[in-house]
Amino acid sequence: MKKGLLIYLGFFIVFGCCHAAGAFAVTLIIPSLEARSGGYIEVPVLVDRVDNLAGVKLTLRYDDEVLQYEDARPSEWTDALMHVTNRKTPGCLIVVMAGAEGVKGRNMPLIYIGFRVKNGLKEKQSLAIRISNIQLVSDQLKNLKSDTGIHPLTILPESDKSCENQ
Repeated sequence: MKKGLLIYLGFFIVFGCCHAAGAFAVTLIIPSLEARSGGYIEVPVLVDRVDNLAGVKLTLRYDDEVLQYEDARPSEWTDALMHVTNRKTPGCLIVVMAGAEGVKGRNMPLIYIGFRVKNGLKEKQSLAIRISNIQLVSDQLKNLKSDTGIHPLTILPESDKSCENQ
């Protein structure tokens, strides 16, 4: 009886550890940021816990009444991947990145996306840049499980310049 129980426990521990290790997903993160009305902000899309990432397709959605897309650039870690951005639809940005060799790391910037913030906003507001579609592929052409961690973007009103010089 004890031997059977030990075998069962050993199997449970090994299976549980292997299953838990396979359950970890690559996490895409948009950190909490602040921007001022009329200003420019560069939003990093961070990737955490990734090994051999060679292909990326992301669809990002944002409030085009407040943010105007300006540019996108890869980080120093993903500079070897070619990238293309499709911005034909206001409020929707599609980012595609690909390379022959994968990149790996923890909490590293995947791409920086630049936005101009609308002028004349009078009140503080909070909004999100959402990732509505994710496809990540390893350099072995295997799909990678993914998760997101989206944090708010706080937009501050224009500063009151009448008090700055006093």
